[in-house]
Amino acid sequence: MFGRRGHFHWYDWLLVGIAAWIVYPDRVVEWLSESCGRVLGWRTLLAVESIGILGMVLAMAVLVPVYPQLLWWHSILYVGVLGLVRVGMWCVSRFFGFEE
Repeated sequence: MFGRRGHFHWYDWLLVGIAAWIVYPDRVVEWLSESCGRVLGWRTLLAVESIGILGMVLAMAVLVPVYPQLLWWHSILYVGVLGLVRVGMWCVSRFFGFEE
């Protein structure tokens, strides 16, 4: 997962970006709505989530044979850590009364 002296490899940054796409699909849909000037609904949210999961599966299918140090569970780890961050931030915002 980490390269020399704890640095991320380039593919780790790619997987973190795809994991963010999976964990924060509402933010992606909000950004797409602002970019195209239309209101996008729950179908778009499902499409964005599906594209993110498919992108993670394809990235892992392509990268794991090429980079043997990249293990199959790294993608699950990235999604899980970002999910914990999202839940933690939600709990903190509810506890202290912050609005998004």
